[in-house]
Amino acid sequence: MAIERRIEEYFEAWSAHDPKAVAKLFSDAGTYEDPMTRMAVHPHDVEAVMDSISNVFPDYRFEAKARTMADDRAVIEWEMTGKNSKPLKPGIDATDKSVHLNGVEIFRGADGFTSVTRIFDQKSMYEQIGMQVIVEPFRQGKAT
Repeated sequence: MAIERRIEEYFEAWSAHDPKAVAKLFSDAGTYEDPMTRMAVHPHDVEAVMDSISNVFPDYRFEAKARTMADDRAVIEWEMTGKNSKPLKPGIDATDKSVHLNGVEIFRGADGFTSVTRIFDQKSMYEQIGMQVIVEPFRQGKAT
């Protein structure tokens, strides 16, 4: 399957919330990562990634925009839309605000993705749904 068709199926599967269809597009040793995963994960773990998005934006959809392709690599600009109709986490109610998030997906591997890296602005996503974003370290040593 050509990389162009594989990428179309990838975004269709994300918008259909179908992790099995996404996973089958990867090679056996393929990896997926995005700003929320904190590390590369096996494609079969994409279900947990999809669940985390669905838990906040149950109607999320991806639309591929501009494409740049060369051999077994591709960079796709995309837009994710969805409405925050479920709680962000316990104690933080849904805001019922919509998100229009722009990002980029970097694909490697034509016969099965060897890696997919998603890049997007987390701060923008949270601010669009009415969250205040405060940047602070996970832990901090003695300040001097």
